[in-house]
Amino acid sequence: MHLGLMSWSFFRSFANGGMDLGEMLQLASDLALDGVEIAPDHVPDWSDSCLKSLADDIHTHGLYVDLDDSTGLLYEAAASEEHRAHVEGMLKAADMLGAVNLREIVGIDRSGSKASVVSQLSAAKKHLHTLIPLCQEHGVRLCIENHGDITADELAALIDSADSEWVRCCLDTGNLAFLREDVVESTRLLAPYALTCHYSDTHIKGQPWGVIMECGPFGGGVCDLAAATRILADLAPDIHLNLEVATAQGDEIQQIKDAVHLARELISEAENTG
Repeated sequence: MHLGLMSWSFFRSFANGGMDLGEMLQLASDLALDGVEIAPDHVPDWSDSCLKSLADDIHTHGLYVDLDDSTGLLYEAAASEEHRAHVEGMLKAADMLGAVNLREIVGIDRSGSKASVVSQLSAAKKHLHTLIPLCQEHGVRLCIENHGDITADELAALIDSADSEWVRCCLDTGNLAFLREDVVESTRLLAPYALTCHYSDTHIKGQPWGVIMECGPFGGGVCDLAAATRILADLAPDIHLNLEVATAQGDEIQQIKDAVHLARELISEAENTG
């Protein structure tokens, strides 16, 4: 298993100018991590020259890179040529960066949409098939995430329907809790499909008016990370475990350092157990 760092863990620092991609790459290198995952919000310039410079920087630090796409199969007039062209641009950018994985989401609306979940999944399936030739052309795989909108069963069925090596899974351990899924069993179901992972935890905090579900800190939440890591070590030993600790407050860098320490303990225990 390979341990990496997701840029969204620093969404506050990126927003206020406290961090940029160069500084994040340096931090990943200083922490002796294997790679990074980059959210599109944090790419300042999508020109070929900027992407080439960023790719050189990533290569200099000896890191793997995964790229995100935030639109989703059902977003921005999905199933249209416009969205297909957008995904093609993201695949091209991933290829230029040296990434072989592009994270994608489905974007199911389980409460506000007039369309049923079944019909939304059907539309996503049809659109997904049109993207496979683009993945082949650029040599980049679509890794579809359980983004709190789709269950593990639904995602596994969607990937199976694609019947392609170019469509796999980005497993978010923390997001499983958002749909009240069993983290261990859902990880076991999705692990054989997973090439990347948003290695995260979920904390549920009670408030007088309800509850808050938050992605972090890493450890101590409702996710059995030790069991999930053992399953991934067994069923997805080459997976990219990209730490995501996106909290609303606190020192983001220290939170990541703490997460790296715990993650290494979990990975070591899982690999030695296997």
